Amino acid sequence: MIQDLASAIGNLDQRFKCVCIPSGSFYDELKIDKPDEFDFVLEIEALSTAGVCMVVPSRNKLGFTYLAIVDETEALRFSEFLFSPEDEGLEEECEHQLLSVSLMQPYFADLVQKAIENIQIPKEISSNEDGDGVSPRFHALNHGPCAKLDLTFDDPIIGRLKIDIAIAPAIRVPWQPLIPKVLEETFHTDVNRLFLGQIEEMIKTTGILLVPFSLDDIEPSGDKSWKYIYSETWRVSFSKVESKIFSMFSTRSTEKRLVRILKMLVKDNFRHSEALMEEANVLHLKEEEPPSTFVSIVSIDCLTTGERIVGEECHPSEDTARKDSNEEILYNREEENRPRPSTHISMASYSKRKSSPAKSTKTTDDPDLSLLQTYVIKMVFFYLKLSDVSGSEWREEELADILLQVLDTLYDAYLHNKRGFLHFWFRGHVGKTPKESARQEILLCLEKVLKSFQEL
Repeated sequence: MIQDLASAIGNLDQRFKCVCIPSGSFYDELKIDKPDEFDFVLEIEALSTAGVCMVVPSRNKLGFTYLAIVDETEALRFSEFLFSPEDEGLEEECEHQLLSVSLMQPYFADLVQKAIENIQIPKEISSNEDGDGVSPRFHALNHGPCAKLDLTFDDPIIGRLKIDIAIAPAIRVPWQPLIPKVLEETFHTDVNRLFLGQIEEMIKTTGILLVPFSLDDIEPSGDKSWKYIYSETWRVSFSKVESKIFSMFSTRSTEKRLVRILKMLVKDNFRHSEALMEEANVLHLKEEEPPSTFVSIVSIDCLTTGERIVGEECHPSEDTARKDSNEEILYNREEENRPRPSTHISMASYSKRKSSPAKSTKTTDDPDLSLLQTYVIKMVFFYLKLSDVSGSEWREEELADILLQVLDTLYDAYLHNKRGFLHFWFRGHVGKTPKESARQEILLCLEKVLKSFQEL
């Protein structure tokens, strides 16, 4: 189905012919629950061709880069998505026009929506949404850099299963301009040289992916209100390399068992809840902190006209025009509600859509959300493999000791550094500083888990 979707996208717009790449925990054999989440990367062929694009690494955001189209033919084809480097103060670093995240990603998501309406959906799959006889049966929802499909699959063995399919556009670029710091010799003393060499070869042959993610920061805007700050940077992703690393180990290997056990521990012990907030004594902190980047209500102030539009739920980094349109996204905690998630449509049409209560909506305060994300577990795993100078696969009898080592490492990282855990590839902190309330909750959860192991 997803391959058909990728082909349909290319048929709708020849510029967006894609290579479909399975990704995520299901394909890495790290899934711990039912097979209900599937991730796919659609690599845009035209922009991934050697010599077409050039990266301009961000000066201020580790792990992010601007992307210029240097090929004149492709620059003309993609001209509607380009902007001047002067708009971002990059005129001295780049003479070519840059590819806009905030124009490119919504357009791609609209293509996904149109493609869904032009492919044959297997009879076992249905939409989670209630049809009204007018709207399309299947919607591509906004979910970070991805277009997300919420579907129901009737499996003859498992039964009826709700599944999420995340589809992210990506552009492959050569590895040289974005050499990860983990490969720099200055960091290496006692390390697993074999593992390091394997990583380097994977990066050279696979390349590095760039995925859209324009949210830069969240700043206060009045009492208990915040505004979202955007930039046109693309996020550097090593997802293809990470999948290759995990493919080195068998399903029952100690390495993969460790990651799955860690994911189960996080699922069962690292969840947002009112009880945890009270025990960690962080309620006063949360009242002063900004919301998640995935919010339940969005208001757009058109600063030039004063016109105000209130829209349905969306991810603010994706459903907005370029920042030079003078639009500011605001969030007010006291006015929060939970309307139905929006599909990928233009902002101008939000006010025309009918709102209805969401059946399943997640925000940062949702008790089902984890305090520790899967990528943190992966980063710790990669660090441990790199530091294991023996170079051999881990043995089953070592599993308990390695597990405790991971938990101790995480505790030490969050105790002594407010930025949390260092990113493996960049040897630094990527993204926004974690909220202090979340850091204290994580420490409390780690203390409890470590204590429970000590009592065994």
